[in-house]
Amino acid sequence: MTEEEYRKQYPGTCVVAAACRYGDVIITGARHYDRVMISQLKAFPEDHEVRMMNRGEIIQGFIDNRGNFLDRGEAYDLALSANQINPENVYMKGCLYSEDLY
Repeated sequence: MTEEEYRKQYPGTCVVAAACRYGDVIITGARHYDRVMISQLKAFPEDHEVRMMNRGEIIQGFIDNRGNFLDRGEAYDLALSANQINPENVYMKGCLYSEDLY
């Protein structure tokens, strides 16, 4: 589904939180690897697959107000179309960082 199709199907959608996807598990926080995310990770046992994943297997992104996970590029497009960010004041065009939202 393209971003335009997504926006038409889900009007009023916006980015609401930073998120990391570990396979099928998604953890969230105000910012990537803030104390909230770290506490969620620590809730898993040391030998759980989430705690054992290689950094390259983890996808950093965001969730929208409908609970959908978006990678940094998808989140950038959504935040831009929802007027949550100013493209002139972002860290990297085409890639959303939580600091861009504040």
